[in-house]
Amino acid sequence: MTQSFRKMSIPALAITGMALVGAVVLASNMATFNLTINAGSLAIDVVDATLASVVSPVVEFAPVNASMTSVTSSATLGTATEQILVSNPDAADNGWTVSIASTGTRWQDAGNTVNFAYNSNVATNGQLAVNPSAATFTNGKSTAGVTGISTGSASNFSSTVSSITLLDADATSADIGDWTLQGVALSQTIPAMQAAASYSLPMTITVAAK
Repeated sequence: MTQSFRKMSIPALAITGMALVGAVVLASNMATFNLTINAGSLAIDVVDATLASVVSPVVEFAPVNASMTSVTSSATLGTATEQILVSNPDAADNGWTVSIASTGTRWQDAGNTVNFAYNSNVATNGQLAVNPSAATFTNGKSTAGVTGISTGSASNFSSTVSSITLLDADATSADIGDWTLQGVALSQTIPAMQAAASYSLPMTITVAAK
């Protein structure tokens, strides 16, 4: 009976030892994968119908004739071939604002010999009006929707107004998405007896997080 007891005990101890060793090996093979996705950069661009960047966007105002009285020329900012695109890749969770301002001081001809104002306090002396209220906006590549997004109000540049809001998003807007804007109405009043020439005015569109 003693010998039989010894033969059964030895295998039992060996099996128990193997189970303990196996548990330790499995635990050491465990690993945790970590991956961080950082917020992108809030961005503004002018793009074509395929959402490709337009290298040198231009807004063409309707030509007018020189006149003894003030005249008005109109244009549209944001068309199917040159639309404004704002992209928010989780960079502005509290919303953002798109605005436009001039980087020049006056409408200027190519030879820098004649010019006129875009921001006079008196319209007939030269004033640029911007009306985004009837403009349209929609998603670009994303399907984020347009909740919390609205167009700006009609305004005009003056000595006290140097920037005008085109599009505004509040904190309820999507944290990740992109949106296009078309159809902002522009109207420039040209002073009486302004010399015939081709004029240009540099403008910059920006987007800022709230």
